[in-house]
Amino acid sequence: MRQGEYPLPFPDRREAGTLLGKRLTRAMALGDWAERAVVLALPRGGVAVAKQVAAVLDVPMNVIVTRKIGYPPQPELGVGAIAEGLEEAVYDASLLARLSLTPAGLAPVVAAHMEGHAAEERIAALAEARGVGLSPQMNITEAMQIFDATQNEELAVIDEAGGVLGLLAEVYVARRYARELERAQEDLFGET
Repeated sequence: MRQGEYPLPFPDRREAGTLLGKRLTRAMALGDWAERAVVLALPRGGVAVAKQVAAVLDVPMNVIVTRKIGYPPQPELGVGAIAEGLEEAVYDASLLARLSLTPAGLAPVVAAHMEGHAAEERIAALAEARGVGLSPQMNITEAMQIFDATQNEELAVIDEAGGVLGLLAEVYVARRYARELERAQEDLFGET
């Protein structure tokens, strides 16, 4: 292995963040922008990496909350994203071209993601719920109780180390709860 190369995959995201932070230390030393630097993280896997990078570089870290814009026939395939605080969506132009899509053609999908409160209101609601979050180990009833108690429409899902794994919307939890109830009734009464 040559200097600067690392074996892949990394043992975990924290190790990857530590190595990336060490690699960026040299770049930070070369520029006069070190005092203005901030590490930005995307929820789920990126937060654990960013936390380590920020620790190694001794700079602040912040989280950018985004929502994936899915390809309508296959929503799991992300073709763009909406970020909190941005007025317009950001797209993968080459992927849009390969799929023969345009931003205008995705306007209904984007509008569905932006329904409800303005981005600033959603961020404010999450900030007010500081210290209140959901755990991946919680069941659906526990999650619904926390949504009822906080009156928030979205809450952060937080791991044992305090890292943000993502956001969960009350609407999704309620929909999932209703589906589970329907399945339980079908099993109980033998309906399909």
